[in-house]
Amino acid sequence: MDYTSSPLIHKLRAMEINRITMQEIRQVEDILPGGSIEYNDLTSIKVTGSIPYIDGLDIGNNYLRIWLDTTDINNVTESLALGTFLISTPTATVTPAKVSGDADLYSVLQILNDSALREPLTIPIGTIAVTYATNLVLNAGLSVMAQDSAAMLSTNKVFDAGISKLDIINELLQVAGFDSAEVDGFGNVLLRSYLDPTGTSPSLTLDTGSRTILLPELSHELDIFSVPNVYVAVMSNDNNTMVAIAINADPANRYSTVSRGREIVEVESVSDIASQTLLQEYAENTLRLKTTAVESITIKHLFIPYNAGDTVRVIAGGLDFVGSVANRKVTLDKTMLVESRIRKFVRF
Repeated sequence: MDYTSSPLIHKLRAMEINRITMQEIRQVEDILPGGSIEYNDLTSIKVTGSIPYIDGLDIGNNYLRIWLDTTDINNVTESLALGTFLISTPTATVTPAKVSGDADLYSVLQILNDSALREPLTIPIGTIAVTYATNLVLNAGLSVMAQDSAAMLSTNKVFDAGISKLDIINELLQVAGFDSAEVDGFGNVLLRSYLDPTGTSPSLTLDTGSRTILLPELSHELDIFSVPNVYVAVMSNDNNTMVAIAINADPANRYSTVSRGREIVEVESVSDIASQTLLQEYAENTLRLKTTAVESITIKHLFIPYNAGDTVRVIAGGLDFVGSVANRKVTLDKTMLVESRIRKFVRF
């Protein structure tokens, strides 16, 4: 469907989903227009939102799937699953006539985030990281789509009691060079390799042409204040602790300790690095990568489907900007207005 055509008619539809079978049970009539869904590539849960309701919105422990049905001028309809959610209704307004409130929406990754280790866990050296992560998802009763990877742990990996299973999964994915766990509109957990948006072709171009859906106003931000010039890598496991320090002291670099006259230190815990030499190399390489600033734009436009994490090109306001979608907020009413923050890293 061409989402830049006009007119388009948007209708929202909510379905109750059986949490065991993931099958649709019935259409939920208690949902009102309004609220929003936010897709945020920078958070562990990825998708959250809220939506107004009446009459209690009682679906027990089942899930709520929100569909968008869009019909074009030729009466062709396309349906998109915007998300499959756990819901929470913490407060409500009660009158003799009705019960109403705003339901909080959480992606199914919340289940993994809420499930924590009851006792310490050691994952042994040689374990295939993605396979272990996949089994953690399946054991939580969720469906998973995982890309193949043979990456194995080079040391034992130890997790303390209280850490969430989602954090464990994301650490294991990092070992394999994967992105953090994601989720699709049907509640499937996605384990996929990381793609650097710098070298990725845009999946979508938004501009101010004759058939634009892009609103004319945008904001532009380039934050260079906190670019680090000292990076400290700490590797600790049950066998050893090592520390490596990298310092940018290049007088020709505008962000070095010499040029700025001060240190901006970033400390990070890392894992699975076997020697002090390799840890120092890691620290030096990481500092070079972190000698960057985040440049971003925030735009508003009429609805068109794309995902947080996608590479998008925007031509507007004198800018020709290509970056990765950090977060995308969709208004849940007939306008389906979208606000997106798109960012890229600028190296110095």
